Amino acid sequence: MKLTAYSAVAAAVLFAGCATPGTDACNITPPEKISGDQSAAVDAAADLTAFSKLPVKGEFKADLKNKFDVTFQKVSDANARCKMLTQLAACYKGQEERKQVLDLIASSKACG
Repeated sequence: MKLTAYSAVAAAVLFAGCATPGTDACNITPPEKISGDQSAAVDAAADLTAFSKLPVKGEFKADLKNKFDVTFQKVSDANARCKMLTQLAACYKGQEERKQVLDLIASSKACG
C-alpha cells in the first residue's frame, strides 16, 4: 500500500507541469475543504510558496525538513499536507530536489 501511495504521488509530480524555482509559476494552494484550521493551511501554503522560490543550495534537505516541521505544526489535515507537499515537489525542475521532497513525503507519512 505504501509503495502504491508513493508511486501515485511520484506520478502526480511528474505529470504536474513543473516550474523553475524563482518564478511566479509555483503557487501552492491548500485544498478548498480541509478538516481543522483553514487559516493554518493557507499560511502553510504561503510559506511553502515562498520556500519554493528560494535558490536551491547545498543544505536543501535540511532546509526542507525544517520548513516541513515548522510549517505543518498547525495543519492537522493529512490530505492538505499531502496535496501541498505534492505541489511543492512539482515546483522543482531538478530531479534531486524533487526526489528530496518525495522522500520527505514518504518518510513523514504525509500522504498516508
